[in-house]
Amino acid sequence: MDEGMPLERIDPTHLRCRHRRWLDFGGCDYLRLAHSPAIERALLAAVKRHGWNVAASRLTTGNHPIYARVERKLARFFGAEAALLLPTGYVAPLAVAQALAGRFTHALVDEEAHVCLQDAALFLGCPVWPFRHRDPHSLARLVRRAGPQARVIVLTDGLFGWNGAVAPLGEYRRVLPPTAWMLVDDAHAVGVLGRRGRGSLEHAGLSRTRVVQTFTLSKAFGLYGGVVLCSRQIRRWIVTRANCFGGGTPLPPPFAAALETALRELKRVLSARRRVLEETVRLRDVLRRAGWEVLETPAPVIALFPRTAREGRRLRESLEQAGIHPTWTQYPGRPAGGYLRLVVAPSHTPADLDRLRSALLRVRPSPSRASHREGTQKAGR
Repeated sequence: MDEGMPLERIDPTHLRCRHRRWLDFGGCDYLRLAHSPAIERALLAAVKRHGWNVAASRLTTGNHPIYARVERKLARFFGAEAALLLPTGYVAPLAVAQALAGRFTHALVDEEAHVCLQDAALFLGCPVWPFRHRDPHSLARLVRRAGPQARVIVLTDGLFGWNGAVAPLGEYRRVLPPTAWMLVDDAHAVGVLGRRGRGSLEHAGLSRTRVVQTFTLSKAFGLYGGVVLCSRQIRRWIVTRANCFGGGTPLPPPFAAALETALRELKRVLSARRRVLEETVRLRDVLRRAGWEVLETPAPVIALFPRTAREGRRLRESLEQAGIHPTWTQYPGRPAGGYLRLVVAPSHTPADLDRLRSALLRVRPSPSRASHREGTQKAGR
């Protein structure tokens, strides 16, 4: 798969591509904080104060005091014992796995888990068994197969960003033995799920007992970097055992400093999520009445799967004619030919949404065939 087409986001709702300005319903900047003036000011001020880079590992001379201060604030916001900053969201689960290597007999991984979790499972030093996507019965069968003496860990996304499906974490916990652990990557769930934006654990009402939560700062927070939320003991293990933590240079201090402002901004904009979800539900309902299969989910994500190449081409053309960038997605392991992934954000106006709705409704789906395997089943449990 080739890299994506070059494009430049120029404000919270528009981008520039092929020398043209487009209305944008794509990406993963769910709260549109990547263009927050407050975060921008905090970042630039931190550059002047701290410089760009500590130029050393946190195990040597690179442990800037801003890291510990921000980690305490993250732990407090998410209700976790401890937090740890990592250079990227991708390496956060890898660092956890390196720290926990040798502690488990089986790693049970959702078959459609993000590649960062699939890679992390390889560091655990035990057999890796996939279970069917979002299927607690499949997970239970693997638990029985592993046997009563097994020490298992489950690896899953909390929210699958490609279509907005939510992992049934509560059902997983019910079929797992009390000693089982879960590693949940909440890259797409933090800021999106949960009353306070804490992600899939809050959404499912789960405690943090034997759960490690990881996420990226590059989506809802609009910044850059990765975070692990865990117990103090696991934090110590990551610091002392994980090469992903100690073997490289940490997050640049300006990003850590700006995260304090991003936390405040995230709390401020969470109140807009209700309107966003209401608009998303209305758009889904209109599309269903027009014959499209649309997954029900508590996330502001809509994925449309054309049934033919011609249908996909007509969708793209209709959006382009309306001045909307066609956010066509071709991601490894997803439907061949790609699909249309849309995200409704707080910055989208009623006029923006009317424009999107009209463009989509100009294309009627071809007669129904067998549903995509996610179909129109409920994704939020």
